[in-house]
Amino acid sequence: MSPSDNSQPAVAITGGLGCGKSEVARLLREDGVPVLDTDDVARDVVVSGSEAAGEIAGRFGADMLKADGSLDRQRLADVVFRDAKARAALNDIVHPRVRAATREWVAWQRASGRACAGVIPLLYEVAAEKEWDFVVCVVSSDDVSRARLCARGWSDDEIARRRAAQWSLEKKMERSDVVIENNGTINELAARVRAAWKEILKKESRNGNRRE
Repeated sequence: MSPSDNSQPAVAITGGLGCGKSEVARLLREDGVPVLDTDDVARDVVVSGSEAAGEIAGRFGADMLKADGSLDRQRLADVVFRDAKARAALNDIVHPRVRAATREWVAWQRASGRACAGVIPLLYEVAAEKEWDFVVCVVSSDDVSRARLCARGWSDDEIARRRAAQWSLEKKMERSDVVIENNGTINELAARVRAAWKEILKKESRNGNRRE
């Protein structure tokens, strides 16, 4: 997939843990924008009986699968977020499949003439930003994002390990076209998302696709 000057923009949504990427996606969907969450795609490619699930069991052990053959995500996370080599091995299994499915989805949206968005937490980490016309980075203060993650039941240790596996929020912000701050109410976020989307469509109309 490569950006096309004759299509509506394909916009990547990234950002830090607990910053609200899923909320931004939900708001865009409410406004009729097609949105793909690559976390959902990643779950689909490792369903029980899938080739990827089999490869994971072969690499990390059969105990990574539950009795029904589905992936024990928490057990696997406990391994890969403590070991960079293990995490790289998992990424080698999952990411190519996720990327291929995402490319297919975006190509279909482009062919249909629709602007679309994809939630990609590891956009920069997997060097996929050039496949998108614009990148939106969703950000929150450390206190706010940490509180959200703690509400999910994450420990301070888990938060630290997962953050260490990603680019810093500051680095992501520097590389992105649009930054959306999410420290306030849902209404404030909705206003920022709609303003940002409107501006992206205007830039697309004036200048064609942005990323090179």
